Amino acid sequence: MPNPSPRRQRGLSTLVLVILIAALLLAITGGTLATLYFAGLLGGGGEEAAEMADGEPEPEPPKPPIYLPVEPALITHFEDDGRSRYLQVGIQLMAREQPAIDVARQHLPKIRNDLLMLMSGQEADELQGPDGRQRLREAALAEVNEVLAEAGADERLEDLYFTEFVMQ
Repeated sequence: MPNPSPRRQRGLSTLVLVILIAALLLAITGGTLATLYFAGLLGGGGEEAAEMADGEPEPEPPKPPIYLPVEPALITHFEDDGRSRYLQVGIQLMAREQPAIDVARQHLPKIRNDLLMLMSGQEADELQGPDGRQRLREAALAEVNEVLAEAGADERLEDLYFTEFVMQ
């Protein structure tokens, strides 16, 4: 068998080298494009495309809050180490559905009563820090939502805010 000429061998080596470089560039380019596509930076891939493929519509933005002030501010007293202490709390009820606010407004005397009973049973030490006030706020929201449930309302309040908090 005759030996291939050096010129032909060099041409074959150059061709193999060009093919390898082209394949490497194609792989790098394809990988980069695929990453950008699935990250949602190219062509609408990512989570939005996955949600659209599932056929699920995008969630609606939350409705604006509706507030109902509990007026006048609640004032109660409780015993603390034999001393009589006073607590004054301004409250705003918050929902995103008008029917919840309407039912709360209708039952405001019961809501005020139940909140006063809840607050008069507190201890001063527990209400000193932000954690204690947060627990009281959560308990007050549960109390108000219980009144709404007893009234047969389908909706509940989303939150309850203290707008004043004075303890003496």
